[in-house]
Amino acid sequence: MNSTNGKKPEYSAWWREEQPHKELPEHLQALLKQNDPAFIDELKKFAYQSFNNYKYQETRWGGYFTWVRNKTKNGSWLWTLYLNPHPLARQAFHELFTHYTYGEFVPFTKVEVPKKGLVSGPSHDFYSYRTYSYTLIPFTDVYFRYIKAIYKLAEWKRDYKTWAVLAHRFDTLYGQGYFSNKTRHYLRRRTWRTLRNTGRERPSDYIRMSMDVLMQLDESYGTEFNRKYWLFNHILYHNSTRYRYRSDGWTIVNTDDQVAANPLLGDREEAFPDLWDTYPEQLWKLVQEARSGQVILFAGKALRKGNFSFVKNIEDSSLKTLFKDQHPVRRMVAAAMICDRLDPKQTDLDTWFDLAISQFPEVREQAYHFLKTNMIHWSEEQLGSIVQRFVSKLQTDDLAEAIVADWVQLFHHKLKPVLNRIATLQLVQKLMSVSIPAIQELGLLLVTQMDLAKYPLDANSLLPILSEIESPLCQMARQILSERFTQLQITPSFLVELASIPGEDHQVFTTQFFTDRLLWLVPFHAELIPELWKRMLRNDLPEEVCDYIREDLLGSLFWSELEATPLSKVLLLIDSDSTALQEFGARLIQLIQPEASQLTFEQLLNMAHCPVALVREEARGLILQIRKDLTDDGMVNLVETDWADTREWMFSYIKTLSRDEFTTDLIYGLLDTARDDIQQFAMEMVEIHRKELDMKELMLRASESPYPHIHEYALQLADEVSWDAELVKRLELFFRTVLFRVNAGRKAKKKALDLLMSLGQQSEELAECVVPLLADVARNETKKELERILLVLTRIQTQYPNLSSPLQLIN
Repeated sequence: MNSTNGKKPEYSAWWREEQPHKELPEHLQALLKQNDPAFIDELKKFAYQSFNNYKYQETRWGGYFTWVRNKTKNGSWLWTLYLNPHPLARQAFHELFTHYTYGEFVPFTKVEVPKKGLVSGPSHDFYSYRTYSYTLIPFTDVYFRYIKAIYKLAEWKRDYKTWAVLAHRFDTLYGQGYFSNKTRHYLRRRTWRTLRNTGRERPSDYIRMSMDVLMQLDESYGTEFNRKYWLFNHILYHNSTRYRYRSDGWTIVNTDDQVAANPLLGDREEAFPDLWDTYPEQLWKLVQEARSGQVILFAGKALRKGNFSFVKNIEDSSLKTLFKDQHPVRRMVAAAMICDRLDPKQTDLDTWFDLAISQFPEVREQAYHFLKTNMIHWSEEQLGSIVQRFVSKLQTDDLAEAIVADWVQLFHHKLKPVLNRIATLQLVQKLMSVSIPAIQELGLLLVTQMDLAKYPLDANSLLPILSEIESPLCQMARQILSERFTQLQITPSFLVELASIPGEDHQVFTTQFFTDRLLWLVPFHAELIPELWKRMLRNDLPEEVCDYIREDLLGSLFWSELEATPLSKVLLLIDSDSTALQEFGARLIQLIQPEASQLTFEQLLNMAHCPVALVREEARGLILQIRKDLTDDGMVNLVETDWADTREWMFSYIKTLSRDEFTTDLIYGLLDTARDDIQQFAMEMVEIHRKELDMKELMLRASESPYPHIHEYALQLADEVSWDAELVKRLELFFRTVLFRVNAGRKAKKKALDLLMSLGQQSEELAECVVPLLADVARNETKKELERILLVLTRIQTQYPNLSSPLQLIN
């Protein structure tokens, strides 16, 4: 750019020139000149068509679809539309930025396509992932440059309506790849900075701009605070103590349970509350017309706390109209305002009661809050009156379950002192027979006020409610059982059923109930404990119930009562498939302390092999009591267990055996096992008792083993044995097994081959047995081993020329 007098000319943004770019199509211009309302719908279709992708239908190949791009996209027409001062053009511009559901959006997709064979289909760019809705003007590369220009121009010209429309869109922006997070963050911060400065400099403009923004919000913003918004949160929560903003976003710093229960409570949180107090009509408009629950809540709270005189002067008909509205927050604000107008002392009970039995929970909540706040001023006659009204209403009308549930809470807390006036057995039975939980709860509440000496109550009637452990009724039933158990009709069967109800919370209650009344329970023991034992063994009950009865009741509270349990019942537990029952049986063994003579040796062995360590430990102790009767087979059985503790224990025991007690059958039994560690232990014991053992017999027993390393061990014993032809023949199958084993036992093969070649050269009798074996081996061995075998066979043939041999010597 050229300079003048050495100075750079001032930069002027292109949008300040306010020059139109691409014109609208002629048919749209014609509709606009005619001021035809159809212009708006046609413009929306044009907006859809001008951006959309198209699908090409290749009909020749039976309906094959492929995507093609509309290369004529040019979003500058949006800029031109904004510059058009025509009111219809301005209205249409604002409506283009509306958010639509899919059903609302579909009609815009039914447009003429520019080329034969092209079929329109909605692009994902139209979808807003932040608000879960569709928009005709997506913030993409087609439009974004012009949208930013329109926003800046609207801000400069104080076009608050347009500014609010775009500010709302910036607050719900979701990048989708067309601009960076920094750009998004800048635009959102700029909108609040502009609005904040306006509030400081031009208060009335701040209200107008905020109203334009807030009236656009709907339920897509949610009913509770959402940290992902910026401008919206500043307007409503800038002065909040619950939420704080930082440079990078909002965060929740604390929660207020009272406000959570009744959102109209708590301090005001909006920005510029004093400004809002000067415009109550605008707040009332938000209460009546806003679509967002958070906005309605803000406006209602601001009116009630900052403009009570305005609230008092609102027409009753206007407030009652709000009860017909579909938005629950609007109904809640209306109910709160009606309560605000009631006299706390001389309350209009008809008005209050109508609110208290409203079909809407948010309306009832405001009535209950009024009662909680002001009942200190109410007389006993007034409180009794509303109780009687409710009971009468309950008996004559079909009240919703939720309404009854709310009233039960009132009875349980604030109205409890007057319940004894209506607590009769007839009424309790009537209420308890109804399947609605809330009415049953009321019945339970009345039980707490009844004279049970006058009206006896069977405890079994509480079981259905005690079984509903997730229900609020359950806690009340527990309280009645705990506080008035001596006045209830309680049997052992009831106590068993009580213990059979699942749920950790209930089991904690039952344990405490029994623990606090151990002496009272003694008369029930004779029936109670056997029934609990049966329940413990049942397979049709939940596992947690069986576990609870076993561990917490029988295994703890009533443990001392089980000392007389028959041993046969205990052994059935140990023989069961349940590890838990086996452990329980082991504990009972410890408690009962039986003599080993009371059990068979087979039963002791079964206990020693039990998966439960405690059972095995008890079994080992009992076996030691009869160790003199422990046989070789019994010891081998014990070392062959799958459990290391029992095996190591038996290893240690075997090592303590004297020379007289140690037998060759024990060694043979140990070698015949399938476990390497047991076989190795057997070899160690051979070394200790070598002098007492017959090595030849040991070698023969080892040769019968199916395990290669035992075969190797048998060959190691061969050097200590005197060989003859009969012994070689007895071991022929063993030698063939070792020598012809495939891909295993190389060391044993070499040892066996060396042994045979050595034996074959010791005597003609041995050679006669060995030569056929060596000949068969020679056919399958490698060249190196074949040469060795042939050399030995040649020597044998030379040494014993009359011996039949597969070799023929040539002189």
